Amino acid sequence: MKFKYFFIILVCFGITISSAAVSEVQLTLDELISKALEHNHEIQISRLQLKGAESTAAGAFAGFLPSVNLYMNQDLNNRTSFGLPSAPDTSDTGLDSLYNFYDLGSTSTSSTTLSINETLFDGARSWYANRNVKNFIHQAKLNLDAQVEKVVLDVKTAYFRYLSALEQKEVADFSLELADSQLELVQQQYDLQAVSETDLLKARVRRGQAEASVLLKQQDVKAARNEICIAVGETAGCSIGIGRIDIFLSDLPAYEDAKRELLRDNTQLQLADITVIGRELAYKTQISVFLPIVSLGVNYTARADNVGDQFDGLLKTPPSSTLNLSFPIFKGFSNKSRLYQLKYDLLSAENNVNKLRKSLLVQLDNLLTALDTYHRLIPINEEIITSARLDVELVEKKYHLGSSDILDVLNAQNSLIQAQSDLVQIKHDAKILEAQLEVLLGRVPNGKAGN
Repeated sequence: MKFKYFFIILVCFGITISSAAVSEVQLTLDELISKALEHNHEIQISRLQLKGAESTAAGAFAGFLPSVNLYMNQDLNNRTSFGLPSAPDTSDTGLDSLYNFYDLGSTSTSSTTLSINETLFDGARSWYANRNVKNFIHQAKLNLDAQVEKVVLDVKTAYFRYLSALEQKEVADFSLELADSQLELVQQQYDLQAVSETDLLKARVRRGQAEASVLLKQQDVKAARNEICIAVGETAGCSIGIGRIDIFLSDLPAYEDAKRELLRDNTQLQLADITVIGRELAYKTQISVFLPIVSLGVNYTARADNVGDQFDGLLKTPPSSTLNLSFPIFKGFSNKSRLYQLKYDLLSAENNVNKLRKSLLVQLDNLLTALDTYHRLIPINEEIITSARLDVELVEKKYHLGSSDILDVLNAQNSLIQAQSDLVQIKHDAKILEAQLEVLLGRVPNGKAGN
């Protein structure tokens, strides 16, 4: 019996170990991004919209191709009869007596016509329709790119906030260790009556503040983790493992190089340009409404009593050709009003592109300035931390010897903790800004629909 219980305990322990091993799988940043791209609903919708747009490509050349129609006619004139109900004949009980039949009686004719029509000139409407289909497909691709870039930026932002919260928690833990050791030292000295009660109270206050900071940082870590869960398509409180990386800042591009890259590859700007192209095509298509339409029609017609003879006759009968010319004269000023409205839409779209271009360039300048500032601040803060550590060691030694005040110790410790916290914040804020810069310059590798 004891062996049975022992076996059950081992099985449960094994399940616990295996579950823990599964939960300890650490996902890298790239794996988190891939997971988010796979589960994001907006991206799935954008991909379906792209497929729908690509399905219209087959009809892009419809205006350049002829239309072919086959007509089959049967004249209902040969001994075609119909019946009308009449009063029943009392001398005849047959059913035929219920109807009187009438015969129209004439010769039957049937024909088959093969009609081929080709538009020779339609004011370039077919060309604009072709361009509009291609523009529509390109727009769908850019919409997908924009959605992917948004997901990538959201995941990177959540990831670096999570790393920042973790490191801030570690700084808070270190601060609590310092406070504990300082309180222990002051308590010993107070017990020996080497320091006043004021020093002990100050050490206790410092220790309480450090413990409160740890609790707050734990809350920040949990909130940042939930942010990652939401970003990758999971629910809050998910159990995914998140791997950590060392933080290194990338080299900054020159402003002029970044400007050219932005104007060439920025997805938002490309979408705005696509909108302008679409408005321009609509405007030019409306202009073509005022131009004549020239078309050529060719008809092959054969007449015979049966369908087989009709199809044979199509190849033997000479075709009849017609050249059609259509001039628009007057449609109640609707075409002209429509033209003015499309012209306004085009000018509005062009104005929006100019405004967006200026706004993006301002964003670029602000990002590069902020990143340059962070690049300068990081080595400064690293030097401050080195100096602060030495200061803490010296002040603690002086305090132990009785030549320094408790306030000097606490101030030195606070300076060290603050410098460490500032460095953590600067590094991770800089990585978030780098992610924003990648999107601004169109550098997101996962953001291209063709990848």
